[in-house]
Amino acid sequence: MKAFLGKIREVVKANDMAKQENLIGLLNPMIRGWANYHQGAVAKETFAKVDHEIWRIIPPVNFPVIGIVGQAGKMNITWLDQ
Repeated sequence: MKAFLGKIREVVKANDMAKQENLIGLLNPMIRGWANYHQGAVAKETFAKVDHEIWRIIPPVNFPVIGIVGQAGKMNITWLDQ
């Protein structure tokens, strides 16, 4: 599992300026292959741990930042309702 997560880290670091779609395109076959290889032997907790670690490795590029200030200087939270 450590070697697999290390490969994921290498791909993410090597493609840190890539578009999200391209990064997903690179990571998807790796993750799918690992999951298919280990589907009969790896426990649910291991899959959950790998999922959690991958979310920690990938930078949050498209998530909104809380604390955006509008033109009037007040908090603009209308985007939260969408």
